[in-house]
Amino acid sequence: MLVLRRRPNESILFDGGLKMTLAGLEEHRAWLSFAAPCLAEPVTLAAVQVSGEGACLAVRGPRTVGDGGPAIEVRTGGAEGGVLLVNRAVGELVVFDGLTVTVQGVEAERAVLRLSLAVLPGPVDVSIFSVTGAEAKIGIEAPREVRVFREEVWQELEAANTGAGAHWSESDLATLSASRRRT
Repeated sequence: MLVLRRRPNESILFDGGLKMTLAGLEEHRAWLSFAAPCLAEPVTLAAVQVSGEGACLAVRGPRTVGDGGPAIEVRTGGAEGGVLLVNRAVGELVVFDGLTVTVQGVEAERAVLRLSLAVLPGPVDVSIFSVTGAEAKIGIEAPREVRVFREEVWQELEAANTGAGAHWSESDLATLSASRRRT
């Protein structure tokens, strides 16, 4: 399990385009915001109460809610400041446009949330280990093929790759191509 410390507005990036941002800290609670190309709008939620049987999830900005049997379907983008409380037992789902959140389990009085998106090759498990001062300790379990980056590290890698490519010219590529033909 990867454990990262994040402050409000700091993000974690996953291969496939998922961006998870620590949206805020309130009353020893961490609000996480999820954005991805497959989501029309970011989804922001927090586990506000956890018991051995499940968790109460708070969802910011709910617009519509539907009960689809074992899953609750929520469309976000509603009035600013509105919050929907959803009680979910272990194994029960909350479905957003393009994102499914399952209360996967409860460990040491913290909810383990399983995120499933079409852009990821497999589900990602997220849990908040602690909220202290102005930061949260977030645990992440992802499939091996999903790389996970702190956003600032990703930006450094992106800048280094862009910088490395900026010094190439077409003649460099021709020289490399010619040397490959000789071997």
